[in-house]
Amino acid sequence: MRNGNNRMNWILLALCLISLAGHLLILERLPEQIPVHWNAAGEIDGYGPKSMDLIMGVIPLGIWVLMTALPRLDPRRKNYEKHQKAYGILTLLLTLAMIAFSWMTALAGLGYNVDVGMLIPMVLGVVFVVMGNYMPKIRSNYFVGVRTPWAIENTWVWRKTQWMGGISFIVMGVVIFGSVFLPASFRTPVLLVVLLGGVAWDYLYSWLMFQKAKKEGKLGRYEEESED
Repeated sequence: MRNGNNRMNWILLALCLISLAGHLLILERLPEQIPVHWNAAGEIDGYGPKSMDLIMGVIPLGIWVLMTALPRLDPRRKNYEKHQKAYGILTLLLTLAMIAFSWMTALAGLGYNVDVGMLIPMVLGVVFVVMGNYMPKIRSNYFVGVRTPWAIENTWVWRKTQWMGGISFIVMGVVIFGSVFLPASFRTPVLLVVLLGGVAWDYLYSWLMFQKAKKEGKLGRYEEESED
């Protein structure tokens, strides 16, 4: 599996570099001011210098570098060996999503009619659903997953929290994707409510599991997780 992840990592790096090269190639074709912000109705309401397109083009590469570095920086780096497939999928999703977002801005700058208000919820919805399916496989660490203080403190609470986080992410993804069928002005409020509600519920659930573990005498020092 490690070789497969390494291969995918290099492919992702190549995609980031190809995307960045594309942004460099179209720079001269862009107007001096390009769209950089859209309102809740999906209408352009903010412009910036065309150099912003290069910044957008660099972000996916930055995400790739960050995700590649995190396993080496985490004190619980050994656990990444146990969830490397899930971590690889997460890296893939975040990098591809940022590439997609960067080109939405670029195409809008070139004058194409890009419905950002619809495309962003669709991309985010897919990302959340796929992440939710892999969330229960994430082992205890300091950088990815639903990292509540109670989950980081206790292995049993961590597993319960990631299990519920997986369900929450799938539900959030379905609702976010489904918001494309609502009037454009409703999409951003739905996104905010879903995200805040999902995060609040995951934290509450994690705290409840911590209280249950304390009551049942399952609390103790962090224990390194097994493969299963």
